[in-house]
Amino acid sequence: MSAPVRYITLAIAITGCSFESPPESPEVIPPAPTPPAAQPCRTDEPGVALCVDFEDRPLLGVATDRSHYANHVAAVDVTPRQRLADEQAVTLRGTSSLRVPESAALDLTRLTIEMWIFPEQAPPKRADAGLFDNPGQYTMRLQDNLRIRCGLVADLRVSSESAVPKQQWSHVACRYADGELRAYVNGHLSACRTVTPLALPVAVGSAIGAELRPGVDLATAEVVDRFIGGIDNVRVYDHALDDASLCAAAGQAPGSCETECPLSPAAGD
Repeated sequence: MSAPVRYITLAIAITGCSFESPPESPEVIPPAPTPPAAQPCRTDEPGVALCVDFEDRPLLGVATDRSHYANHVAAVDVTPRQRLADEQAVTLRGTSSLRVPESAALDLTRLTIEMWIFPEQAPPKRADAGLFDNPGQYTMRLQDNLRIRCGLVADLRVSSESAVPKQQWSHVACRYADGELRAYVNGHLSACRTVTPLALPVAVGSAIGAELRPGVDLATAEVVDRFIGGIDNVRVYDHALDDASLCAAAGQAPGSCETECPLSPAAGD
């Protein structure tokens, strides 16, 4: 469902005549920018299946998973960058990869994925860039129109109504539980869709900031559709975070985020 179409009617009385301007084209109005929030991983946070905050100093080949599963991420050609004065993120380019080993902890039937992203550019036309991909199970992607796409197996997906800006940090999230798939942008609920997923696990691990094209195992899986820009504080939960938690994670004031599902689900193209 597109954002509301706004009409502006201008009536000008000139010698008994009037003029009415044509309606404006529909436009995507993203949520108001929010300041980045410090969000280091907490080892006592419940239900965290993966937590990568890129605070390894120096970051040399491995990004630590600070969940108690310790699925440490193999990092290739990633560059540390500061998101806040006291918080480190990473920059990904066309040769980067962040591969998460295969883990039963990430084979989830209920889940939330959240992270901060800083797109340097939009993906190529009619293409997506991977943000988190567990092949055959669930995925989060950035579309060429800078909307967030959340997906499950068998082409079940939903696309956010709001786009994220380039050259700016935004908090994005995907959530699935009880037959409903949701997309969030900067803490605001931006799309909902009722789905019935199929159980089609592909045990090759996961990727951050890209999509994995499955091979025999993680080593032979091909990294494709890379995201270009900054990523920080990647979390995967084994349950659905509530709206208030995602609003707070985005650095928004309590009660300030949209929590109503749009009237028509945005299924994505």
